[in-house]
Amino acid sequence: MFGDLMLDHYINGSLIKYCDNSDIPILKVKESKMFLGGAANVVNNLNAFGCNIIVNGIIGNDLNGKVLRDKLSKVSNISGLFHVSNNTITKNTISMDDKKIIRYDFEDEINIDCRLQLKLMRFLDYIIDKSLNAIIISDYSKGICKDEICKFIIEKALYLKIPVFVDSKDDNWEKYKGAYLVTPNIKDFRRIQSSIKDEEQLFNIAKEVLIEGFNISKVILTCSEDGLVYLDHNCIQNIPAYSKQVIDSTGCGDTLIAAIANYMNFEVPFLDVLKIASVAAGIVAVKKNTAIVTHEELIGEVEKNNYSWFSSKLRLNNKDSLNGISNLC
Repeated sequence: MFGDLMLDHYINGSLIKYCDNSDIPILKVKESKMFLGGAANVVNNLNAFGCNIIVNGIIGNDLNGKVLRDKLSKVSNISGLFHVSNNTITKNTISMDDKKIIRYDFEDEINIDCRLQLKLMRFLDYIIDKSLNAIIISDYSKGICKDEICKFIIEKALYLKIPVFVDSKDDNWEKYKGAYLVTPNIKDFRRIQSSIKDEEQLFNIAKEVLIEGFNISKVILTCSEDGLVYLDHNCIQNIPAYSKQVIDSTGCGDTLIAAIANYMNFEVPFLDVLKIASVAAGIVAVKKNTAIVTHEELIGEVEKNNYSWFSSKLRLNNKDSLNGISNLC
């Protein structure tokens, strides 16, 4: 697992009064919780699915960095964590009676100098030689996913026949040339390709740019409440959203990429993997704050909705998966 590691901090309370001689509300805090966010949330989801995960990334030399390190150490191998002088990326959300009212972020500009880049790449060079089932790059466009590092990961993974899954907020697709799968948001892709007139043209351009232009095998366009659109050289397929009632969409993309990477190891057709990943993201969407879904929770949900086509596969492979058949970086 390589990418932008961060913390999600949620504060919830109630309005008790306004400041004297002003309209500034005073919030009485009832709850303050820290969750793994960004690439760290992908790690948390993978752990919930029963995977063994090795994390590679950077954290700050601050209190939040210690919190992030401690939380990650409980769900993954953190031998690839490196400390920097920056503050740890922290997204802070304040809610009043469970209604979000403001978010403020602690986020320094990250400068990956030559020495740090070399450390990251040396670790990646060492770990990618191990028995990995997959590599995930979670690029929140915060600075760690430099072109040289991402190209190095993909080139080495291609040589070793390890699939690379990319969830990226960056529109520089050149650095992901040769990746197995990418999951751009359809709104972001539409904004980049401003001349697009309709969805058919959008899908054709996505295939032309990402699959044919950058040799990416599979593209999953995420479309929020409209589900997913799967593209490869020969196919365009809509996968409907599992949940229509969205309480909090935070982290749904993290759950999606984690579920796809994990359940690719199960002996089922790829479109079925996407369906189960959509179910996983749908479960998270009806939870508050940054959330995860467990393998057992997923089994319960598919059985409740008569997804017998996948439930038996989940149960059959459950023992192997939890014993570490899915080893990811």
